[in-house]
Amino acid sequence: MHELDHFLQKNFPKLVLAPSLTDQWGASLHFPLAQGIYQFEKDGSL
Repeated sequence: MHELDHFLQKNFPKLVLAPSLTDQWGASLHFPLAQGIYQFEKDGSL
């Protein structure tokens, strides 16, 4: 079992992950509101 799986099962035992509703529709719009912005620096810090 991967570390992430173990963490999720330990901290969120009833959590069910599923694709978002928009991924299940035939057509959708995506707006890249923060294009070019990433929350982490190259060294891994915020």
